[in-house]
Amino acid sequence: MIILGLFLRPSIAIWVLVGIPVSFAGTLWLMPFFGLTVNVMSLFGFIIAVGLIVDDAVVTSENIYTKMNKGMSPEEAAITGTQEIALPVTFGSLTTIVAFLPLMFFEGFYGTYTKQVPPVIIGILLFSLLEAKLSLPAHLKFLKPLGSQPGWFARFQQRIADGLERFIEHRFKPLVEFSTRHRVSTCCLFLAFAMASIALIKSGRLGFVSMPNIEKNRLYASLTMPRDAKVEDTNVLVKRVEQAAERLKKEYVDPVTGQSYIKDILASAGGWPGRPWVDPRSGFVIVTVVDAAERSEPGPSHKQVADRWRELCGEMSEVQSFYVSVDGGRGFRGGGGEESILVELRGNASDARDQLAEEIELLLKSYQGVSSAAYAPKARRSV
Repeated sequence: MIILGLFLRPSIAIWVLVGIPVSFAGTLWLMPFFGLTVNVMSLFGFIIAVGLIVDDAVVTSENIYTKMNKGMSPEEAAITGTQEIALPVTFGSLTTIVAFLPLMFFEGFYGTYTKQVPPVIIGILLFSLLEAKLSLPAHLKFLKPLGSQPGWFARFQQRIADGLERFIEHRFKPLVEFSTRHRVSTCCLFLAFAMASIALIKSGRLGFVSMPNIEKNRLYASLTMPRDAKVEDTNVLVKRVEQAAERLKKEYVDPVTGQSYIKDILASAGGWPGRPWVDPRSGFVIVTVVDAAERSEPGPSHKQVADRWRELCGEMSEVQSFYVSVDGGRGFRGGGGEESILVELRGNASDARDQLAEEIELLLKSYQGVSSAAYAPKARRSV
């Protein structure tokens, strides 16, 4: 609103902004017909579209405003200004729609998320286009022409507009003329930039991570007992891991404040966090670590704390699997936050499936470089 008001009359800027809720409301009305809900990805589409939906209205209103400044009546300026830029604005919206369409054809895990975005953006752009071509000119035709004695705000706007015109005339226009006179050199320059960008990625200097691993201040120890174990047996080993965490709490202390780097310890036997069913073979201990910003010095990393915790637990020969991991922002990851591999077995819950999972776990552990591998058994149900 403030930026638009620097170049357009405040009344015009308000009508431009009205297009945002109108486009959003129209899209929300259409979403149920496409089987869409309000979720993280659809909201992401709304966020992306915020910077796009005002383009049509800004171009249309600016052209109408220019016609009014040249002496046209508001109604004539609204009609002529809208007709002049109807075709380029329409094709501008259509090209943006086409740019987002490929997201509709993603398959697999990522396709489940990306397919939520294009329908939202397409709906918003179409409603924005309709609003800019029909509703906006109908409102702007009622504007009153500026008087012969402009107020202080109009003079302020004129100074900004004059400064922009000077920049266009003395900086931007000569650059465009130079580029058009040297078309081959200009194309070669941008081609060189494109090749340099590709080389930067291919050389490995610029890494790529599809989903960055951002460590949270939590460590997680999980254990799975043999098949015939009772919850009492699981609880004994969970207590052992919890005691190791208590020792860890005494070891890692801030040298200035005297407070431990370990804030909280949560232990449970007979299940997994976030899962509603009971599993007597499973147990876990969660440790919360003090944030680095709250320490007097950096102190140990999460991986160092996890390794020390694993060391204090000692040999866990009684369990079927045991590992200590770091919450990397996408769930708990083994080995202090390194990249993880998830192998999922689908089928009816059975002893044969459990045995196959255990064999896969042993196979993964046999590979060099695998820090930990664990089988997470689920309740007896079909998957």
